[in-house]
Amino acid sequence: DSFHEQGQLNQAKALIAVCEQRWEEAFACFATAVQNTETVGARWFQADLTRQWAEAHLARGEPGDRQRARELLQQSETAFAAMQNAYQLARVRALLAEV
Repeated sequence: DSFHEQGQLNQAKALIAVCEQRWEEAFACFATAVQNTETVGARWFQADLTRQWAEAHLARGEPGDRQRARELLQQSETAFAAMQNAYQLARVRALLAEV
């Protein structure tokens, strides 16, 4: 499915941009990837991408990043709770406890 493939491609681009500290590009790629996964209903992938996007904000550490990370982590937490995915839920909650 092309939307799913586009989501994966944007995830890869986002992760590379994070490694290279090209933050705005990374955030734009995460936003597009999340939108692509939402379009195809890939809930788990969307929740995981949202967690990764939050981690990118935490890595950047500029003013407002902690708040944005918290918002994204709460979205991810809600999604994983709805899916009853205990492992991912614990992972997200551990990150939330640090923010």
